[in-house]
Amino acid sequence: MAASTVTEYLAALPADRREALNEVRRGINRALPPGYKEGIQFGMISWFVPLSTYPAVRANTGRRIIGVLKILPSL
Repeated sequence: MAASTVTEYLAALPADRREALNEVRRGINRALPPGYKEGIQFGMISWFVPLSTYPAVRANTGRRIIGVLKILPSL
């Protein structure tokens, strides 16, 4: 079953990948302007602006995807 939260996604990773991904996440979260949210979309960690923050953005999911990051098992 796919993770539905960032915590679940990270818990499923091997420790070395979890540490590396957390470093990347910290950098992204520090660099994003206020209002961006981190969550799971399309089975991977992503960052988006919720409609409650910027209601003019529309998408099928109700959120605009800002970026996605996925750690592949083959790495």
